[in-house]
Amino acid sequence: MSQFSEAYVMLDSTRSVAQSIQHVIIRIYAEKNNLDVSFYGAEFKGIEYKHFQLKNYIFDYPTDNFIFYSIYQFYENGKGFDIKLMEKILNNQKKIHFAAENIQILNLKDLDKIKIELIASHINIANRKKFGTNKSF
Repeated sequence: MSQFSEAYVMLDSTRSVAQSIQHVIIRIYAEKNNLDVSFYGAEFKGIEYKHFQLKNYIFDYPTDNFIFYSIYQFYENGKGFDIKLMEKILNNQKKIHFAAENIQILNLKDLDKIKIELIASHINIANRKKFGTNKSF
């Protein structure tokens, strides 16, 4: 049996997915990856993209693992993904996990591997909004 590592969870406070569903998906992800959730938190509603809570916890909380419901918690409309914040977390010897997408970013090399996908995703989102392709046909 593998040893479990402690993890801190940041729920998606935009409420785009009910927190009860987020809890289930995160619990399943944590179990599959031998992570033991020790604490749940969330950013302040309406200003999630500023990551006030997370910025405190990266330096003050002793765990090495942070589980987020979704990588889109690092996305800000019009600006894209906050790659600099992800780099800051990784440079502080922390690991980032995204339960909904089943993504682990354990170091800067892992982040480099998905940067192009994040940029492409941002362009896709921006173009859908720009050209109004969010509508159902």
